[in-house]
Amino acid sequence: MSLSALAHLKNNDPAKAEAIYKDKLIPWATAPNPWKNVRAAVLYATGKKAEADELVATIDKSQLRPEELALLPAN
Repeated sequence: MSLSALAHLKNNDPAKAEAIYKDKLIPWATAPNPWKNVRAAVLYATGKKAEADELVATIDKSQLRPEELALLPAN
């Protein structure tokens, strides 16, 4: 799911990336950090900054690769 969302995001289609998650019950608290990272990037791209910020706060960034970190806006 996150791979597909990432593909849409990289193709400059955040709306399609967001649609991937529609009606999915994903336990983000226990999801792998790379999945959360992609989800947060999609949330930022669709203007849902507050929700993205909340998710980013739960990510252990030391477990992400540089290209994964690059998906998120610089703070």
